[in-house]
Amino acid sequence: MHRERFTTSLPLSLGEGNTPLLRSRRIGPAMGLANLFFKLESLKPTGSYKDRFA
Repeated sequence: MHRERFTTSLPLSLGEGNTPLLRSRRIGPAMGLANLFFKLESLKPTGSYKDRFA
């Protein structure tokens, strides 16, 4: 309906994707997980304060 009005602004992106990952140096090896990574969500444009494991 109003899509034509905003086509010059599309696609809209906040820089999602390619979240930086940090390998766990202590927790992973202590638990026997050689490939435990943490996603650094706080470095993304939305500024989330919640980092996650991956």
